[in-house]
Amino acid sequence: VDSNDYYGANLFASDWIEILTSSFSGNKKAGGLYAQAEGSLSIADSEFNSNGWGNWPCHWWETDGYGAHLYSGLDMTITDTTFNFNYNEGLYAEAGSGGGSSLNTVMFVGYPPPPPPTIGNILLDNVHANYNGYPNDSTEFGNPNSFGAALMTNGTLAVHNSSFDNNGNYGLYGYADEGITMTYSTASGNGTDGAILDSPGNIEVTCSVFNDNGDYGLWAGAYGLGSSVTLNGDKFSGNGWGDYMVWAGDLIENTAYPCGGTTPGGGPDDDGGPFVPPWLGGLIPVTGGDFVALSCEGISILQLPTGEMVIFNQAMCGYLGAMELVAPSDLPGPLPEEWKFRDGFTVTVIFGEEVINQLPAGWTDTLVFPISEEKAGEEFHILFWDITANGGLGDWLDLGGVKEALKWVKTHNTVGTFLLVQ
Repeated sequence: VDSNDYYGANLFASDWIEILTSSFSGNKKAGGLYAQAEGSLSIADSEFNSNGWGNWPCHWWETDGYGAHLYSGLDMTITDTTFNFNYNEGLYAEAGSGGGSSLNTVMFVGYPPPPPPTIGNILLDNVHANYNGYPNDSTEFGNPNSFGAALMTNGTLAVHNSSFDNNGNYGLYGYADEGITMTYSTASGNGTDGAILDSPGNIEVTCSVFNDNGDYGLWAGAYGLGSSVTLNGDKFSGNGWGDYMVWAGDLIENTAYPCGGTTPGGGPDDDGGPFVPPWLGGLIPVTGGDFVALSCEGISILQLPTGEMVIFNQAMCGYLGAMELVAPSDLPGPLPEEWKFRDGFTVTVIFGEEVINQLPAGWTDTLVFPISEEKAGEEFHILFWDITANGGLGDWLDLGGVKEALKWVKTHNTVGTFLLVQ
């Protein structure tokens, strides 16, 4: 939806909106996309670039010129998407409490009482909002709308493997009622602050870079009772007012955190650390049982000789993974009688000396079981051994799954033992 005189598109839905592999770019005098969903909103593999430049040389207050304005009543997920070179802001997003631009301001009076608010979490992974904002505005205070991304939610906010660089004002503003996580991202070269993170809950920033911003590299306020700000292996340099300003009940700094790299997506830098060379394309053949370093450049794929795979859908610098087949005699617990065993494997992930059972918030892995042509029309399920179930004794959890070509797959957020059953 490119090169229109005004907006690229305005979308309104009483339920969900999903946008895949689309472009809303080069729209001349307004924004790329305005979208409002009362349910969830998801965007993947899309572009919202270079909107609003037909307004040149107007001041920012005389025009819209943004990549996207997004509102959702429930969760919002944006992956593998760019919001770059827009006349004003790159991305503005609100999630939760029913959606709409009055998200946090509607007041209900009278009877009946209002329904309880809906919770909308925001997840960004491999999102880039760079070089936004009319850079030559001659007003005294510059352009307050020339930011990379502003994200607000009454749930949680998670930002992974993303960049918010070289914007006219700040790089990233994030507010979340229930806490903020930012990993392997950059907010550098912005006119004011690199990132401003604000929450009554906890804020955790891991292996991210904040360099050469006009004011602070990072401004973080965790002002709830007992809330904390945790900085894990982040890098700061060349910021005009200082590396960071933190307002919180507790500041936790883990300067020796083993990032293995702090470029966007967790790429390696002078600190070294294990990583998979990018020319391998993320594929790591394994024969079973041996630990290998997961990639700092992007996804990692562990594949057994018999075709079973687990795909880690994000950079995981410093993590080691192993994968091996399991037989019916190796199962951690008895298989329910209604299921017949067809295949199985165990995935183990460690970080330092810690065995990881649950992937960090916002991270996923995709489980892949090969199936034969003879069974291509049959139904399968993937079971997961949940060690926390049954009072800690463990039990099988049915994850379902879907058929893709001659594979049965499921994207999940845990590691452990998985079975293909019928």
